[in-house]
Amino acid sequence: MNLKNKFNNIIFENIKSSDDENKFKILEIRNEEAIRKNMFNSNLITKIEHKNWLKSIVKTTKKFFYSIKFEDKIVGGLGLNLLDEINSEFDWSFYITQNDKLFGLGSLVELKALDYLFLNYKIKILFCYVLKKNPQVLKLHKKFGFLETNFEKRFLMPKNILPSNVSFLCLNKDQWNIKKKLIYRKLIKS
Repeated sequence: MNLKNKFNNIIFENIKSSDDENKFKILEIRNEEAIRKNMFNSNLITKIEHKNWLKSIVKTTKKFFYSIKFEDKIVGGLGLNLLDEINSEFDWSFYITQNDKLFGLGSLVELKALDYLFLNYKIKILFCYVLKKNPQVLKLHKKFGFLETNFEKRFLMPKNILPSNVSFLCLNKDQWNIKKKLIYRKLIKS
């Protein structure tokens, strides 16, 4: 399957409209060892914690979560959090299962997700945080135009994580609109 076909087979489904089976497929992926080791909290997530997390998403208008589907199979998750409504600042994250051989899907998901998020939400600045022990993801985000920024107290950091162990990145809408044309040309239209 070529990259354009792969790209077209990526779909984001709002977790609020998912059935229970799909909601718990997300839990399985969240608990994969390769995923947990690059999260702020590496503990396995219990079913009760997962249910509470799902309830928190349903109750708020500041958190959004999508399952990432590839060829109609859930392969990951995409999260978005509103940080500052006045300045239209959000943070985001995504992860993809490591249990399937999905080589190259991360770049395609990032491209589609960034376009989707900037198009469907009033985002002026999008932030993300990457543990420094995860240089591959840091490199991926930079390839898509994210720039390193300084830690600010408004970034919600777990007590067990030191800001010095995290790279803070940001991408504004204007930067994205320029960068995406180059990336589409390189990844999809080549």
